[in-house]
Amino acid sequence: MKQDLLSICIPVYNGEGVIRKSLSTILALPLGRRIPIIVSDNCSTDSTVSIVRSFQKTYNNISLLESAANNGLDKNVIKVLLSSKTKYSWLLGDDDYFTESALAQVFSACAFDYDMILLNSSSRIIGIPSGELSSGHDVIKKLGAHLTFMSTLIFRTSRIQFVDFYPFIGSLYLQTLLAYSIVANDASRVYWVADDSIHSFPSSGARWDIFPVFCEKLNGASELLPSYYTKLEREKFVRSHGRYILTYGLKSIFAYRYSGKLTAKWFFGHFSLYVKCFGYHRYFQTLFSFFVPVFLIRKMYKTLKKSE
Repeated sequence: MKQDLLSICIPVYNGEGVIRKSLSTILALPLGRRIPIIVSDNCSTDSTVSIVRSFQKTYNNISLLESAANNGLDKNVIKVLLSSKTKYSWLLGDDDYFTESALAQVFSACAFDYDMILLNSSSRIIGIPSGELSSGHDVIKKLGAHLTFMSTLIFRTSRIQFVDFYPFIGSLYLQTLLAYSIVANDASRVYWVADDSIHSFPSSGARWDIFPVFCEKLNGASELLPSYYTKLEREKFVRSHGRYILTYGLKSIFAYRYSGKLTAKWFFGHFSLYVKCFGYHRYFQTLFSFFVPVFLIRKMYKTLKKSE
């Protein structure tokens, strides 16, 4: 039965701006009304809980977990995953949604006892067709830091029980470290869905300090990867995420500079880390941006954006 195969697990904190859209989108799909949806609220201070409760009045497949205190993202991820009772558990960000075709492909893959099912998003991964990946080395080589995006991760629930994830708490990448721990052997079976399956709702921007989280925290997380992975694989893992952050090169740099998300204090204080994440080429491009007046940064960014 569909209800026994898959649960949608949504960790949320102060998500009133997106959780209604997220639940509505899932429930608009015929299959979405037949599978368990578990929302774990991390002591939100907004109307997130009341929004979820309003959905519960109409739909009986929604469960709400509440916390008396904010325990942090990583513990909330653990809580929602361990609450799943189905064969597979899909970890979904509160501001993300999936397509009907993606859900159909996931259900098809659930029948083959894979350790994990991984999904593409926004065409971040190009040139790797749908199919089975044969080992953890294969996964980290082909997908790298793509697994930092929680909504692309579907775990075989029974495999979660065998991972000691407590050392990962506080890393902000528990879901990534959990995924790479599960597949850290040459016998792991992972199914990759190449179609563009995950999308995000428009928002006012990232709800975190992008460079400390995506550079400092990710670099720390790479050190927590199981010893199964080589030093070179860890380094490529970090560098692959750098490509996602600065996908558009100078336009991305100008955007972060203009928005204040990339400051001179942070940049000049983290030289070696910046080079490790992005390489020397991006370092010198960014260095150049700090010698350009703000009004020119704005103008250059708008010019680059129009030229797309």
